[in-house]
Amino acid sequence: MAGRQARIGSRASVTRYISVAVLAIIGSLFSNISSAATVTFSPSPAGTIADDSSGGEVANTGTYVYAWDAGASSNTTVNGVTFLSSKTGNGITLTEDSTTPLPSGRAVATHNTGSMLTLMDSAVASDGSGGVINLMLAGLTLGTPYRVQFLSGDSIASGGRTMKISSGAASTDFFDTAGHDDNSGRNRYVFGNFTADSTSQLFQLTGDPNSRAFLNGISLFSVAPVPEPTSVGLLACGGLLALRRRRAS
Repeated sequence: MAGRQARIGSRASVTRYISVAVLAIIGSLFSNISSAATVTFSPSPAGTIADDSSGGEVANTGTYVYAWDAGASSNTTVNGVTFLSSKTGNGITLTEDSTTPLPSGRAVATHNTGSMLTLMDSAVASDGSGGVINLMLAGLTLGTPYRVQFLSGDSIASGGRTMKISSGAASTDFFDTAGHDDNSGRNRYVFGNFTADSTSQLFQLTGDPNSRAFLNGISLFSVAPVPEPTSVGLLACGGLLALRRRRAS
C-alpha cells in the first residue's frame, strides 16, 4: 500500500513538473512573438539629405546585412551600400503592406545626383492620407546590435507632407518629407538602433492626417555594441591601474 502511494505521488510530481515545463515553453513562445526590441531613433526628428547629394548621407559603417530600394526594378549601389530590388537577401526577409508603388520621378535632380538620384527616384507610399506602412524585418540574429536607416522623401510634392517612424513604444516626431516648391532638399533620413531580442522587428511609417507616408530606401547593418557606462568605467580604471604599474616598474 505504501509503495503504491509512493508511486502515485511520484507520478503526480512528474505530471506537475511536465505541466510547469510546458507552460514555461508556451509562455516563452508568446513572449518572443509579442516582444519588440527597444529602438533608439536619431537624429531628432530626422536628418536632411543635402542638395545635390551623391549619397554621403547613406551610412556604410558596420557589417552590411541587407538594403532595399523601395519600388525599384533593379539594384542600385549608393556610397558602397547595395540596395536590392528584392525583399529578400542575405537571410533577411522584408515584409511590407498597405503600400502603393509609385512611378519613377519622385526625386528631382536638384536634390540628388548619380546613384542617389536613382535610389530616391522610386518609392512606396501608404494607402491614403494618415495611412501606415508596416515594415517587418525577419531573419535577425538574437542578441545582435543592428542599425537600420530609413530614407524618405517626395520631392514632387509641395511642402507640408509630414510622417513619423515608430517601433513599439519608441517613435520619432513628425517630420517634413516634401520640398519641391522651394527646392529645399527636404528628403530625410532616420537611424534606428536596437539589439534584437527576437528574430523579427516591426517598424511603422505613419503619415499625418493630410499626408501619406513615403519610403524610398531602407538599409540594415550589424554594428558593434555600445558599452554600458559601468563597463566603460571599469575599462578606464583598468587602464589607469596598468599605467601606474608601468610607471612603478
